[in-house]
Parts: sequence; structure tokens; C-alpha cells
Amino acid sequence: MPQIKTVISHKNVFVVKRTKPRKVQSRSPLKFDSEQMKRELGPELGAIDVRIGNLRMKYDLTRGIWIPDEKIHGDDLERKKNELEQENSLLSVKLDLLLDMLAQATAEEELADQTKQE
Repeated sequence: MPQIKTVISHKNVFVVKRTKPRKVQSRSPLKFDSEQMKRELGPELGAIDVRIGNLRMKYDLTRGIWIPDEKIHGDDLERKKNELEQENSLLSVKLDLLLDMLAQATAEEELADQTKQE
């Protein structure tokens, strides 16, 4: 039997060839390029702050809570609450007075109509 020589190449057969990196295609409907997508929606979060009315709050990432940027003291809130309650009671008194005046004017008008008909 003739001997068959196997040719073994000097290259390693099990080495996987590296391919060139592909350009990342954005799957977002926003159509950002990869750098802008990373900047806008990436894992690097900056300071998160929200303004609601005249109150500004910041989110503390380490503790996971919202912190008011401008401190509101309980005394100020209590004083404001008392002022609003007083204003509310004054407005309800004014409303009662106006309703009484309306009822009196309506009664006088009906009385005048009745005297004209008789």
C-alpha cells in the first residue's frame, strides 16, 4: 500500500478570522447617530432636575430620592394655610350676603308683580 502523505499547513486551522467592525445602525425612530444616541440615551446620566410651579427638585441618584432644591419651611406652609382659610371664610360670608340680597330683591319683585295684578 502506498503511503499517503498528509499536508499540514503551518497555519492554525482553529483560529477565527476577525471581521471588520460594522457601523451601528440605529433602531430608534429618533434617527440619531450613534454618538448622539449615546449622549442622549446612554448610561451616563447627568443631574435630573424638575420644576413644578415655583418648586425645583433634583433627583439624587445615590439615594434614589427627590430633593427639593429650594427649602420650604413648615412654618411658611402653616402661615400660608391659615391665610387661605381666612380668605375662604371671608369669601363664604360674602357669598351668603349676596345670596340674601338676591333673595330679598326677588321677593320684592314678586310682591310688586302681585300687587300690580290685583
